Amino acid sequence: IAGGKGGYRPALRRDYADEERMRRWVLRSVLVGLAIGLAAGPVGGQALPGEVRLALFGGPAFQTSAVARPFELGVSGDARLFRVGSSGVGAGVLAEGGLYHPAISGKGNYYFSADAMLDRWLPVGEAGPMRLFGVAGYTRLFNATDSAVGTAAAVNCGLGVDRVLRDDLWLRVEVRAHVTPANGEHAVELRFGLVGMGSLE
Repeated sequence: IAGGKGGYRPALRRDYADEERMRRWVLRSVLVGLAIGLAAGPVGGQALPGEVRLALFGGPAFQTSAVARPFELGVSGDARLFRVGSSGVGAGVLAEGGLYHPAISGKGNYYFSADAMLDRWLPVGEAGPMRLFGVAGYTRLFNATDSAVGTAAAVNCGLGVDRVLRDDLWLRVEVRAHVTPANGEHAVELRFGLVGMGSLE
């Protein structure tokens, strides 16, 4: 996330070795997490059926070089693939895309993320269950300028909670952070969203 008239163009000229190392680190982390899930699933019984959620979210973003207070809007999908042991913790994946408006850099910012995810269900009496989750992964940022589209690599991590409203409709509150290693820029978003839940079966 870079400011100034040039958008992400300066970041494009930086050493791509750092970006390649970051991609490998994220991929390695995701693969290790999935391997742990595969190995640990049978310990607590059979693997859970795949639980899938689609979310529409939005909220304010706080960023180091913002020219205006941006608002984030996005959609995401996640799937719980494995149970980790007998503690009720699940492992899965999450993918999302979104935009900032007004643009953080003054032009227009869009992004796509691919994350590994851990979650845990917490029963809350008659009020219904809650689901705590954490994510971490790779983000690709796009900054549309007047004549070109620049890109930059970032890492993201977040913590959130889903609370059932009725049947398969949930309320989501989440804090997500994005960091761009190439220039040290970072953004923190406070997200509120509605989540629909289904199953892979």
